[in-house]
Amino acid sequence: MVLTLRVRACTKCEEYVVIHPNNPVNQIIVNNFEEFHKDHPLITIDLNEVKEKYDKYILIVKEMDKGKKKYKFKKIKESQLKNLKSIEI
Repeated sequence: MVLTLRVRACTKCEEYVVIHPNNPVNQIIVNNFEEFHKDHPLITIDLNEVKEKYDKYILIVKEMDKGKKKYKFKKIKESQLKNLKSIEI
């Protein structure tokens, strides 16, 4: 049995986010992705079909209020990570 990773992808922005269904933090990231792209065409597809063509959608936690379970995120592209030692947020 071969397991493939599924992603949510925006065909307009050519970005995607990997889906990990049993990970609650990932569910927050997927929901944020869907909210950010709410007026764009979204598809669920295998990672292999988009990873070479689309940018990976990455969110970095900017602020966190653990008591209220609220997060503020900063969105960056995976390509921005390659040459950075640290990220200003």
